[in-house]
Amino acid sequence: HRHKVQHPPMTPHDLIAVLQKHERWLKRLTGGARAMMALADLQGHSFAGVNLQSAKLSGANLSDCDFTGANLSLSDMFAVRLNRAVMVNCNLTGADLRGAHLRGAKLKYAILRGADLRGGALLDRRNPAQVRVEPSDLAGADMDHAHLSNANLAGADLTECSLIGADCSGAQMTGCSFARANLKKTNFSNSDMRGVSLIQANLTGANLRNVNLTGAVLDGAILHGADLQGANLEGVDLSNADVAGANFTRSAASFSEQVQSILASHKE
Repeated sequence: HRHKVQHPPMTPHDLIAVLQKHERWLKRLTGGARAMMALADLQGHSFAGVNLQSAKLSGANLSDCDFTGANLSLSDMFAVRLNRAVMVNCNLTGADLRGAHLRGAKLKYAILRGADLRGGALLDRRNPAQVRVEPSDLAGADMDHAHLSNANLAGADLTECSLIGADCSGAQMTGCSFARANLKKTNFSNSDMRGVSLIQANLTGANLRNVNLTGAVLDGAILHGADLQGANLEGVDLSNADVAGANFTRSAASFSEQVQSILASHKE
């Protein structure tokens, strides 16, 4: 559990020295040192193409930064602020992003395989005995064609985000909010989506094969041509969802009678 007190802004000169030493550390050269930038105020800096693999950045202010094509794999980014950051083609494989703020971030084609985006437990300064779990905030993020297979996003806020054509196969997404999100042609196959909110989400052509959607809320969701073969829809009310052209074969027999009658009425 960590308190958050921001450090003063780093000068570009300091930053270049840190990055050069980190590069040497990664290559196991003499004079190298791991980048330790926890709680640093780096708002607006450019890290395009920089190798920050395994860097310590927890609690840092990285809002408005440019990480285009950067390598942040295995980095410690616990509770970082990355609001509006440009992270196109950024490698975040296995990064610790628990409790991170990525509101409005641009993550097109970013690689987040195995990344941890669960809520982060933070000590409450007003009441040190209390621990707050701060959910990761990806509201309005552009994650089109991002790679999120086997990532853990449990409880994350993905309201109004765009994940067109993204690969979320095998991801842990229990309790996430995808309200009004654009999920056209997103691959969710074999992912755990128990209790998610998909209110007014656009899932046209999405791959939901073998997804656990137990207790998910799909009011106003568009499922045109979505593939739900083998999906677990226990406790899911599809009466207010648009399921025209959706493929439910193989799992239809496991539906409750109520759901079966809804599907039958759609076919007429």
